[in-house]
Amino acid sequence: IILFLTKSVEVHAIYRLRIFSDLSRIEYLDNIGKTVLRVFCGYIVAIFVALPLAVTVNKFQKIFKPMHILINIIKSTPNVIWMPISIMVFSKIEYSVVFLTFLGSFFPIYSTSYSAIKYFPEGYKKTSIFLQMSYLKYLFCVQIPYCMPEIFGGLQQGLSGAWLSVVTAEMINGKNGVGYLTWTCYTLTDYEGVCAGMFVLGALGALSSIILNVVQEQIVFWDKV
Repeated sequence: IILFLTKSVEVHAIYRLRIFSDLSRIEYLDNIGKTVLRVFCGYIVAIFVALPLAVTVNKFQKIFKPMHILINIIKSTPNVIWMPISIMVFSKIEYSVVFLTFLGSFFPIYSTSYSAIKYFPEGYKKTSIFLQMSYLKYLFCVQIPYCMPEIFGGLQQGLSGAWLSVVTAEMINGKNGVGYLTWTCYTLTDYEGVCAGMFVLGALGALSSIILNVVQEQIVFWDKV
């Protein structure tokens, strides 16, 4: 009995050590890199689409109001529903995963930016007209800097949405990535691997959030005063 218990403790210790040894494998590191790249691509594209679109819709509300209503309708649908459509539209699974990551980032960024610009104080606009400022100068020197704290709040939400979407997409449709490995470990009842995947995803999400906070402190330095 003592021998059996000793062996059990040794096996349990080996499995616990495997959580950390898995993180150092080249294959695991490669999958981490692929997941990070997908999040980065989807997130960056979402920023470059959502921010200009929010500005344009606010500037030409009468023309783009139907688009804004359509975006709000689509926003309420879960990203998982878009999985079959993304598979049909894109020839490669990689593109469909990035597309779902883009959707997870786009809606929070767009909604927050749109609201921030929409409720911009009217007094500043009247002052810019009195000073005969051009629209671009008013936009980049007055309106956007004023809305930056709210916009970065949307960027934080979009970053969280990107990680949630990429993990979901990798679990359902992926062939690699941390989400795929975590789900594979779950189906094989490898709970040590599941814990390792959860740890890695949590660490990556926290690290990306910290980086975004540092960027915000450098850009929106006046908000700390």
